[in-house]
Amino acid sequence: RVVEWIVRSVRDQGFPAMARDLDTRDFLRSVGVEAEFGGCVTQTLGRYEGTRKGTLVVDVPDESIVGFRDTHYRPYLPLLSPAERVLEARVQVQRFARFEVVHTSRLHVLLPCTALGTKVVFHRQAAWFQPERLTGFEGLIDAET
Repeated sequence: RVVEWIVRSVRDQGFPAMARDLDTRDFLRSVGVEAEFGGCVTQTLGRYEGTRKGTLVVDVPDESIVGFRDTHYRPYLPLLSPAERVLEARVQVQRFARFEVVHTSRLHVLLPCTALGTKVVFHRQAAWFQPERLTGFEGLIDAET
């Protein structure tokens, strides 16, 4: 039923669906939806030229990595308006820009870091890692553990 709703909705809008990854694009096409790979809007961010310092570790289970530890999880996000969510995203992206290195297992941390020019080490071994979500972004990952 959900697939039927997606197909109907995209056909009615009159232009292709933009998929964040190639796996999603291929799935949509397999059910008859015209779809293109659009990537992630964070890839349009400009490179940060300011001072960078320290290491940020976001949702990496390996305790041997030394740095400021954080999580992507923000329990208050559902309570925010769309405009407030955009402001929160801006704050997070600005944080990523100011660190010299970011270790993460989260795609939504990896992608803005690559656009900002922040060195990022992507950790695929986390329990929640879904390789299909990276299709189309493989060339962005310089280092991984």
